[in-house]
Amino acid sequence: MSESRLSARIRLGYASAVALWLVSLFLPAAELNDSMRLSGYRVFIIGIDALSAGMPGWLANPLLAAAIVAGLMQRLRLATALSAIAVVLTLSSFYAPTLARARGLPINEVQFEVGFFLWLAASSLILATSAYALWTHQRAGT
Repeated sequence: MSESRLSARIRLGYASAVALWLVSLFLPAAELNDSMRLSGYRVFIIGIDALSAGMPGWLANPLLAAAIVAGLMQRLRLATALSAIAVVLTLSSFYAPTLARARGLPINEVQFEVGFFLWLAASSLILATSAYALWTHQRAGT
């Protein structure tokens, strides 16, 4: 990897993650209480409201965007740290029903669907790409 440019492999990793995230918006992401099916886009739009209910998963989205920008600007430690935090926040979605019930919200069950798992894959790919970029940068001694 040259000092002034990221390798094509790293740019492809980030571009693939963005593509996965965009596709996740158009697919079913969650079904609530066996009755309400939500697309990834709908979860993205209403997810910010979940912050007030103590469910931090939505915060992964701006962190992932910031990680990609940091990575493209070759701020690789920052990109790796932001994407690692974002993956943890993404994984916190598995605890969303428990957190919702603790706040008295009427969510008994959440079934995650393909859109959610694509979002998780995109998050993981951004982390893997950032970590790989950092590793190759350090290995090259630049």
